[in-house]
Amino acid sequence: MAHSTLHLIDSMPKPIQEIVAIINDPRFPKLGSEPIADTRARMEMMLPESQLDLESETIEEVRIPRAGSSSEDEAIHAMIVRPSCRDAVTKKPSPAMVWFHGGGWVLGSARLSLPIVIKLVRATGLPIMTVDYRLAPEHPFPAAVEDCFDAVRWVADHAADLGIDSDRLIVGGDSAGGNLAAVCALAARDGALPPLAHQLLVYPVTDHQLDTASFDAYGTGLPLETVEMEWLWERYCPAPTDRTDWRVSPLRADSLEGVCPTTLMIAEYDPLRSEDEAYAERLGAADIPVTKMMLAKLPHGSMTMAPDLPEIDDAIEQFTRILEDMNLSD
Repeated sequence: MAHSTLHLIDSMPKPIQEIVAIINDPRFPKLGSEPIADTRARMEMMLPESQLDLESETIEEVRIPRAGSSSEDEAIHAMIVRPSCRDAVTKKPSPAMVWFHGGGWVLGSARLSLPIVIKLVRATGLPIMTVDYRLAPEHPFPAAVEDCFDAVRWVADHAADLGIDSDRLIVGGDSAGGNLAAVCALAARDGALPPLAHQLLVYPVTDHQLDTASFDAYGTGLPLETVEMEWLWERYCPAPTDRTDWRVSPLRADSLEGVCPTTLMIAEYDPLRSEDEAYAERLGAADIPVTKMMLAKLPHGSMTMAPDLPEIDDAIEQFTRILEDMNLSD
């Protein structure tokens, strides 16, 4: 039986409490209660251009050819955020990150990920490319995985032109994007993608099971309710037999040995907490260097809902130190 989460909300930072109150307002459209196109449009409107806090960073839009297609209309849209306006070719090649946005494989966009991507660029000094992979239900599994693979290959293939050191490539993402980053890391381990130096997984989806202790504890009344996750799974991976595929549920991979070093951020009040802790445990058991960070008293999605929280700043600062220790910062 699901537990009440009302007492948890009072312990959250004030900005998150306010957002949760909006989400729980009966007037707020529940996921699936309106056409998906309307939900996507409403989300885009919540980030006006005036809120993009650019200092010296620049944004370059690129089109990545999709494997098996020569049509420009089929190209993958992505945005490269750089830490300064200097031309890439004038700088020593630097590490770089490919970022995959959250949104349950159904919602979200590269543009909506810009606030957190800019924050990461500013902290790490690295260029970061955020990717508009195809969304379900128009494009169910494995479309998003294929696009993310193409994006990683493209960055590695064009590293010299982009001013990037292809030997120091990082992947990262939040929620469903963290799922896709974890899948890319496994594919790189297997030689299907260029080698990766690190992966940043922010409260990622790592398994399809919804009967864990954390879904029981946090799956009602907080961001990402159990019924919402069921709805997302039905659209991203409608065939239940496909959900045990490691490209869908990386926790189900036969082995995690040989995967790149990992930073795994887990939200304390997140239905995904159990599977994320299990993923961290399996990484450690496979002798993968893994840093597990607990985002205390925060629910799923906090990094995008309130990127300026001190708790988020602290986590990103710790991640930056990890990169510095690995010679992956600029």
